[in-house]
Order: sequence, then structure tokens, then C-alpha cells
Amino acid sequence: METVRLDWAERGWNATLADLRVKAKAWRGRWVLLQYTTLAWSRRGFPLQAPRTLAVLRKSGVRCGVVFHDFGPAVGHGAIARVREYCHVYALEKLYAIAERAAGGEYAHAVPTRPEIGYRANSALIGPGEPIVRPADYGEPLVAEGELVAVIGRTARHCTRDEAKDVVLGWTIGNDVSARAWQRTDRTLWRAKNSDTFKPMGPYLVTGADPLCATTTVTVDGTVAASFPTGDMLFDPFDFISAMSRYITLRPGDVVWMGTDETAAIVPGQVVEVTIDGLGTLANPVIEEKQP
Repeated sequence: METVRLDWAERGWNATLADLRVKAKAWRGRWVLLQYTTLAWSRRGFPLQAPRTLAVLRKSGVRCGVVFHDFGPAVGHGAIARVREYCHVYALEKLYAIAERAAGGEYAHAVPTRPEIGYRANSALIGPGEPIVRPADYGEPLVAEGELVAVIGRTARHCTRDEAKDVVLGWTIGNDVSARAWQRTDRTLWRAKNSDTFKPMGPYLVTGADPLCATTTVTVDGTVAASFPTGDMLFDPFDFISAMSRYITLRPGDVVWMGTDETAAIVPGQVVEVTIDGLGTLANPVIEEKQP
């Protein structure tokens, strides 16, 4: 993982902007996560330099749309004072998704006796506000799955469950969009789970939170479509991280999506929002792909 410090207060905007543009050239085509550590917030609770940073990265061809910070979305609102501000930029490595969360639900699987893991394509990732695009040749509703996401902060291999707690940098929100018809008929999940735009993630990375005590809520056009206890899992994030690390080296920037209990149907023209208490709300419109 590459970490870059951009210090607006010390170097000023012009000098920092020049540094950022140089780095952005090297990151073209990659998905980038921003982590802000700051006490300077706009009245909407947004880091003051975040919109400029995002604009520079996107203009340079960097796939970026997730702004993270250390204090959580509910802290520091209204502080306008010019104070020291800097951000770290994390290049996303891999994306894992939990294959089984709880017994029952949409598919009649046997209750798993161990954590099961599946891969997801990080090319499917998008940020808050970006559209979920239903493929032109898919005529059924898509399915939204609100999920807790653990962001890995240090390298882990053969770690115990207790050690896994120190591996997590923080938490964010994911929407594991799925095409159920393809999921039922295809031999793999290559397009049912991994089509472009099927993995919205964001809007914050919150450190020091306890999301396992939270509630996950999915709304469609403002109406609650799903709601469940975030921590109601057969195996918790630390069980999964420990199990994964036995065979796979986890590295900073990897993200682990923790599965869902309830789903919501979504179609073009709607807006889907996933809220987890203390982590914010991830909102994305749904649109139809233009015929190629």
C-alpha cells in the first residue's frame, strides 16, 4: 500500500495541488480511497479540501469517490477554523465478500460450520452518488444488499481472532448489488455480482467505532425496504479475518464485505440508500445502461 501525506496548511493549496497531480498520473485507472485526519469541517460535516481533492483525482482519470476520515460523520460539524489538515490516500488492493452470513434467508443453504469467503472484482467499485448501471440485456430488478465493510490496516497472515481486531483500520458501508437471475443460471458469479458499478462503497471510513452494535437500514426512494442488526452474524468480522489469513495474506487497503440479512429490489429511476448507525449513509441512483 502506498501512503501519501498531502499537507494543505504547511505547503499551501498551489504546492499541494502540484504534488497531487504528479501522484494522480501514477494512479490513473486505479481505485483510490481518501482518508482525512482533520478538525476543519464545512457546515455539512465534510472535510474542507475534500471536494478539490476529488476533482483533481477524477480529472486525472483516477477512480475515486470515497472520502474517509478518523472522527466519524457525526463529529466536528460546524467547525470552520483554518487548522492543520492532511489526508492519506490508500490504493485499494483486493475485495472479499462473505459467502454466508446467516442461516435461512433467500437461499436454502445448510447452516455453515466455518467462515466461507468469495472474491469480488474491484473494477465493480463505485463511490457515493455514482450511478448503479443495470446492464442493457438484464430486464429484471437488481437486488441491493446493505453490508458492513471492514477496511484492513495492516498485513495479516496466520493471525488469531484476537490479533484480527488489530488488523482492522476502520469500517465503511457497501452495497453488494446483485443480478439474481444471472446468479441462478450462471455457473459462477462473474457478472451477477461483479458487473461494473455493482459495488458501491463509502461514504466514510470511521475508526474507533463499534458497528456490530448498530442497525443496517436500506431505503429505496426514501421508503425502508430492509432493516436488521448489523452484528447479527454467524461469524463476526474477526472470525473471518482470522480464517482468511490462514491461506491468504491480507494487506492494507483490502476490504472485507460482511454480508447481509435482508435485501431490496431496485430498478432504474430509483435511489437506494444504505445506512449503518455511526458510519453514515451510502446513496446511489440506479440507471439503465444505454444500448451498446
